Amino acid sequence: MPGDEAIIEGCVAGKRSAQSSLYRKYAAVMLAVCLRYAQNRDEAEDILQEAFLKIFQHIGTYRNEGS
Repeated sequence: MPGDEAIIEGCVAGKRSAQSSLYRKYAAVMLAVCLRYAQNRDEAEDILQEAFLKIFQHIGTYRNEGS
């Protein structure tokens, strides 16, 4: 699996394979966070999907600063 920089560059370029790689790499961890805030798993999955939509819409503004 490519590194984070390569995945992000692919996402900025609109490559579906890069978006899929980013999703597969971070979805489980992000779902765990969503489950802590949601009332149930369905709501957590909805929150996760909305988060990834927002990530992909704004990935071009990512500056690779911080964690």
